[in-house]
Amino acid sequence: MRHFLILILLTLTACSPAAFVAEPYLSPPPAPVLLAPISGVLTGETVLQGEYLLVGDLLIPKGSRLIIKSGSSIYVRRAETTKIDPEFLSSMTELLIRGSIQIEGTPAEPVRFVPEQKTTLADPAWAGIILDTAEASSIRYAQISGAETGLLMIDAEVVLSDSRLEMNRYGVVIQSGSPLLERNLISNGEGGLFVWQGAAPKLVDNIIRQNEEEGITIDRSSRPVLSRNRSQQNAIGLVSVTLFTSDALQLSENTTAWRQLLSRQELKK
Repeated sequence: MRHFLILILLTLTACSPAAFVAEPYLSPPPAPVLLAPISGVLTGETVLQGEYLLVGDLLIPKGSRLIIKSGSSIYVRRAETTKIDPEFLSSMTELLIRGSIQIEGTPAEPVRFVPEQKTTLADPAWAGIILDTAEASSIRYAQISGAETGLLMIDAEVVLSDSRLEMNRYGVVIQSGSPLLERNLISNGEGGLFVWQGAAPKLVDNIIRQNEEEGITIDRSSRPVLSRNRSQQNAIGLVSVTLFTSDALQLSENTTAWRQLLSRQELKK
């Protein structure tokens, strides 16, 4: 996580419409009073259905699988103290996947991850969902909010589709690997989508909008495949070495459409 934040600081200093129809962001309802608490390490296959309170870090180790059924809500409690544990990547509450996760939301009954209490972009409630060299995983119709990073994928095999990542400080971060992202909305954060460290994701029909800084950032080592994505109403639509064709990415209504990502040698000239 520290390495990822350093990369962000370095970056900041330096076509048909998508099928997904973006609706306005709606604040999640308050958490119910009585919820089943979850935390710790879940081995084997675990199925969650209903309403739960994530009271501390949750780890799905290699060889294990977490399945979350449609209509379920996972409320997240803010960490009370700074934790030091080599197994986890953040001092904040996190859902860490090294095995696999299957989120089985539907259009009518999405799976929601929301803070237990209200939060802000500058003071997120939890670290988010981290897939660290995770095994094959699928996230469909999920709603994720209030996190430092909604989804952090580190060399993980993931299909993320039809999901909403809103009011996270950073929406989605992909470090290496080649996940598939299609028909997702990433909005109302500080930064939207970051593609780092030789990542080669396939990005199809995604909407990245209304982020305070970058909509999409792609470093010079990454080679994403883009089709019919939209970056709109962000401070900067795209930060990258080169521009993409309009069929790959439409830039509209951004304060700055494109900012070229320069090397350190170029910045010195």
